[in-house]
Amino acid sequence: MVRAVDIKYKPKGPLAGMIGSKSRTRGQIVKALWKYIKKEGLQGESGTGKKIKVSSGKMESLGRVIFAEDDDDMYEMVGKKQVVTMFEMNKRMEKYLERQN
Repeated sequence: MVRAVDIKYKPKGPLAGMIGSKSRTRGQIVKALWKYIKKEGLQGESGTGKKIKVSSGKMESLGRVIFAEDDDDMYEMVGKKQVVTMFEMNKRMEKYLERQN
């Protein structure tokens, strides 16, 4: 029996555009995506105490949001929303993962 953490997925669409299409575990994909977000400067600045309204209408601290509109692939992956939380990004990432095993 394969453990859930060992299941490999192949990124496709805009997700593959950001991190490549190599098959990896979900944890490795999330790690690669965060590396991309930090490299491209898409995450809000943490520790400022400032909050911003996200697509769901909630107020979130800047360190917990991603400015998707600044990157075409990220903007497409999160459903053309300008600012999303990291949790919403992970949820929307699902449809761009193809199970390999």
